[in-house]
This record gives sequence, structure tokens and C-alpha cells, in this order.
Amino acid sequence: MKKIYWSLLLAGGLTVSSAHAQDIRLGVKAGLSLTSFVGDDAIGTRYKPGFHGGGMLEFSLDKNLSVQPELLVSMKGSGYENSDLRYNITYLDVPVMLKYKLDGLFLEVGPQFGFRSDSELKTNSTSIKWKNNTRDVDFGYALGLGYETPKGALVGLRYNGGATKLGYDRRLSIINLPARHIDNSALQLYVGYMFGRL
Repeated sequence: MKKIYWSLLLAGGLTVSSAHAQDIRLGVKAGLSLTSFVGDDAIGTRYKPGFHGGGMLEFSLDKNLSVQPELLVSMKGSGYENSDLRYNITYLDVPVMLKYKLDGLFLEVGPQFGFRSDSELKTNSTSIKWKNNTRDVDFGYALGLGYETPKGALVGLRYNGGATKLGYDRRLSIINLPARHIDNSALQLYVGYMFGRL
């Protein structure tokens, strides 16, 4: 899996290096997320709200095509049916998106690398730090669509899916949930702003 990570990063770096310096734009974004666990072992899970936000760089390849790496803080995890129990996981996400733009509309797709920074089990009355059951790195994919105005304001909708299993060959402790076949799933609605060219 490490070979896959490095190969994708290298490919993204080579693609970005082909862009001209005058075609680079800086942007910021933030929004709300609905996140859950999905997969064969995701029993009784439900979506819970969260937040994501951060910065991005857009490297234009031609009039309609660009590459956009981002650095985002993303709150993920899952809620559980008929319970106030929530599994909260905070990631530093690094998606590398290929964007196609046409008259303000854009479509985007790309790989995403998530680096876990915090993990906890939480109810309305208590909170327990719990990092031992989830992997430090979550590799996945992202795809979305949106609209950018001529002045740089934008709105978008994106889906994040996990491609590596969230947990090891063990259960998620007190909730007794098998962790081997569980992936992250997140639907993100965001607003942002792209500044002028660097």
C-alpha cells in the first residue's frame, strides 16, 4: 500500500510541475459533512454531522482542466441507531483532485490521503479517547461537482469514500463492532473562495 501512496504522490507532483507559475491560484473552503461507517461490518450505523475546512492550490493545465491538491481538517466517524453513542475521528485529509471546468461549472475526481489526528468514543455524558482500533492512514477517493462565480466565490458538493479498511482484525471495543470490513463515508457541502493567480 505504501508503494501505491508514493506512486500517486509522484504522479501528482509530475502533473503539477507541468503547470506554469502564472496559472496557480490559492483558495480556502469550509463546510458541513455527513459521515458514517459503511461496509459488511458496519451494523447499525447512521450518518452524523461534522465539519471540514482548509486550503487548496489550483494548477491550471489548460483552459478547462486543472489539478487541485488540498489540505483539510475533516471530522468523520459514525453515529449508531437508537443510541447517543458516536465514534468521532479527526483526519488531516490531502485530496488531489483533477478538475474539469466549463462556464463556471466543474467536476472533480481524485485520490485522497487521510492522516488520523484524533479518535474518540463519545456519548452525551462521556468521552473516551480511542486510537488503538483505527489505522493511522486512510486512503480513499473523492468525487464531486460545483460552481465558481467569475469573482472566485464557489459552492460544491463532494463525496469521500474509503478504499482501505478502517480497523484491524479486532472489534471496536465497548460498542463490540467488528472493524475489519468498515470504511469511512462522507458527504460534504462546502463554500469557498479562489483568490487571484499567484
